[in-house]
Amino acid sequence: MLKRFIGVHGSFLPTDLSDFKIFLELILSDGHELLDKKQMSVFLESILFTPSRNKSEFKRKIASSVLLTQYVLQPYESTNNHISIIEGWSMLCGYILSLVEKTEMKEKYWRKSFDLILEKINSQLERLKDEFLSRTELTEGAWDGGLIYKSRILMVLGWLSALELYKKQIDTNYNIDERVYGSIKKHYGKRFWFWGESATPLFVMMSLLTWELGDTILSDKIIWDVINVITFGNDLRRVEGIPDPYFSPKEILGDLYQISNTKIDKDTFVGSSYHLGLLVDILVRRKKRQILDNLWKLIFPIQKCEFKPKPSWKMLIWDCHEGQQIENFYKTPQSWKELRDEAINFDNSDMPKVLCDNPFSYYFLICYPHRLTRSTIKLINRVYTP
Repeated sequence: MLKRFIGVHGSFLPTDLSDFKIFLELILSDGHELLDKKQMSVFLESILFTPSRNKSEFKRKIASSVLLTQYVLQPYESTNNHISIIEGWSMLCGYILSLVEKTEMKEKYWRKSFDLILEKINSQLERLKDEFLSRTELTEGAWDGGLIYKSRILMVLGWLSALELYKKQIDTNYNIDERVYGSIKKHYGKRFWFWGESATPLFVMMSLLTWELGDTILSDKIIWDVINVITFGNDLRRVEGIPDPYFSPKEILGDLYQISNTKIDKDTFVGSSYHLGLLVDILVRRKKRQILDNLWKLIFPIQKCEFKPKPSWKMLIWDCHEGQQIENFYKTPQSWKELRDEAINFDNSDMPKVLCDNPFSYYFLICYPHRLTRSTIKLINRVYTP
């Protein structure tokens, strides 16, 4: 792969890293844990967002980011840590697109690199699929089991669902691998753990895949179940709520088992949700009024939250503190027509143009779960039949 990048970009040297310490910490990882995406984001910004003298320098920055990301992900490749490798390359794609959106960069400076990175992501996902489907024993050593095992199986099947959906979008004649669907049916309900709202995109991808294959009952049940978990877990009568999408499974497990310095104040999540609204929208687009009628007493007391980064290119970076925080409730009573109109209307005026009609959105919304909103879900789910 590196030879192909050098072939695209010619001979080059990496740009200077503004934070060499983070680079060293990343490449010295033992490769077994999940990628630290906050740390990865600082690393990528130190390469791509340094001042540039001219447009042509962007091409060199992107080339450097590819080479240095390969170094950073090497420990994960040596341990076949597929998820961390996929997320590392997906983050790089996100940051390249943010730079493209910010600078209105011409395709000749970035498209070939972007397409090659996507090829790398898809290749890694295919390796993950081959390994997962060929194994009869899915545990990883004596330490594996319980919530760790359940969260890992969820990550695998969520990402594999995204792969199948991605391939279907770029080739309408592609036949979705029904072995992935079969694995979802096999494991669903007993081997998945909704650790917090950063898990929502994984369930959404499985729901979209099962819907694509005609299993509307399982597809609706997946969305129904996540709504139930969120509304019950964040009920105003509870002392502790479900962590929002800004907390990773590693942080949540560390807090749960008291094996890290991360302390999560779960009481702050009670009574609100970042993902409830988009899940309701999915069922509205499917015209599942009866399901929603049955759930409405649980749904309407929960405050809907959404953060809209400003300007739009900042949606593609990990941390953004500039934007609009939107918080509101459903009406009581709530008009079905209003629900339908909101669910089917797609206003992309504040959306990064580089994400619109871009199948990379499937990967982006898993990798950046805090960017999954009522607006961005429509990048991958706009089906509606009047």
